Amino acid sequence: MIRYTPLLLTLALAVGASQCEAVLVAHYEFDNSSNVGLDTAGGDNNGTSVGADSSYSGTSRVGSGALALDGTGLGLRLDNPADFQSLTTFTIAAFVRPDLNSVTWGGGSVNIGRIFGSVGVDSPGGVYFGDGGGYGFGLKLIGEEAGLRFTTFAVKDYDVNPDTLANPLLDDEWAHVAVVVTEGAAEFFINGVSVATDTGNNGNPTTNPYHIGAGGGGNSDSYAGLLDDLRVYNEALDVSTIAGLASPGDSGQKGLVVTVDRGTGNISLTNDTSSGTEIRGYSLTSAASRFDSGEWQSISENYDQGNGSASIDTNDDWLIFSQTADDLSEGTTGETMLSTGQSVMLGSAWRKGPFEGNDIQAEVLLADGTTMSAVVEYTGNGDSPFIMGDGLVD
Repeated sequence: MIRYTPLLLTLALAVGASQCEAVLVAHYEFDNSSNVGLDTAGGDNNGTSVGADSSYSGTSRVGSGALALDGTGLGLRLDNPADFQSLTTFTIAAFVRPDLNSVTWGGGSVNIGRIFGSVGVDSPGGVYFGDGGGYGFGLKLIGEEAGLRFTTFAVKDYDVNPDTLANPLLDDEWAHVAVVVTEGAAEFFINGVSVATDTGNNGNPTTNPYHIGAGGGGNSDSYAGLLDDLRVYNEALDVSTIAGLASPGDSGQKGLVVTVDRGTGNISLTNDTSSGTEIRGYSLTSAASRFDSGEWQSISENYDQGNGSASIDTNDDWLIFSQTADDLSEGTTGETMLSTGQSVMLGSAWRKGPFEGNDIQAEVLLADGTTMSAVVEYTGNGDSPFIMGDGLVD
């Protein structure tokens, strides 16, 4: 789970004041085994199991957990549907690992498995189509492969059939899917690549609740398989942002990495992903106060137009937020792209000592206003930490 520190909240507010950013309405990481439907975006849209069809799974694509659905029920019901009922321009994105061979796919009666959607519920045990409005996003199964479907209920089905795709969705394989909805259009993405756009009429408003793993008239559109890292934004995300969501750290890659060299004290930030990542800031904290703030090579004072090479901060809009022995943080009023494999040297700001473990925590503020934890790794000294009493002089 992402930990929103007071500093990063301050940083997010400061850099966000200069421009309008997409807001993460809800984020479901499914990493909490005791509360699998927890909304980690900081809102109040936690999901509650309606029946026995949903559970926590340790088989994940991102983080430590995923949501398992067997296709027999209504999945997770969300606590505050008003946040979704009013959306007209938005993005839904998630990792899916569908069980396309399940006899309960689509509730056992149709070929649609909804990832997210409105559901008409009359009373416990009674299901109807509600007021006929709202929307739903999911997979469309034809034969042994799946494409995508977005529906404005009682208005239009926006379809991408699997036979039109170079790489359709397959049984028991992870893939990232997304739909970007604007007024009268839906653009579909698979693994960060735009695969189709369909146009039509705007949807109808609804007072129905929203669910994860179901949509439409009850459990007729129930999803079977695993879901991970489900996100709902209140804006149309651009192609590069969706590509970043689709590759948070592929096999053999670590994501965003902060490396500490024990021998030199050098600290670096590296983008170890398969695509460029736009960032708006970062925060390094040390519980043992092991930073030498005077040796910190900040972006704002070393890679900008006025004081440095302008290789990163081309517009002179990075600002320092904290420069202490326990907190090195800075951010920008714009965005900075870190290309695949790019490293930023942050100076010899680590003071040698036996304090490692979980001492240094690193968080990065992304272009969409969310934060992610960066991997912290140490190198040097024979790949072993220093020990107490080794004669080090700070």
